[in-house]
Amino acid sequence: MYTQVVDEENSEEMKWVQTKIDLDQHIIIPEVDENEVESAEKFVENYIYKLSKTSLDRSKSLWEIHILNIKTCDAESVAIFRIHHSLGDGTSLISLLLACTR
Repeated sequence: MYTQVVDEENSEEMKWVQTKIDLDQHIIIPEVDENEVESAEKFVENYIYKLSKTSLDRSKSLWEIHILNIKTCDAESVAIFRIHHSLGDGTSLISLLLACTR
């Protein structure tokens, strides 16, 4: 797999390098105590809001999967895919996600 990382010689530029993927760095499963959560839907909304205020770590591949083990009115748990736009446009990424989850 190739990853876009910061060029060490010129920190303003990015370059593609071949990398090995450590899934422990990309799949994040935070501890959620459902007894302390007032509203699961509000918790998920706040979690996503906080994610949107931070940038992806450019020292590793520019994607993350966050798995929230919290029961909402629609699901037993929630998966949040956080993917940098340099990996594909919205249409191609949604097509890939749908193909992988069939």
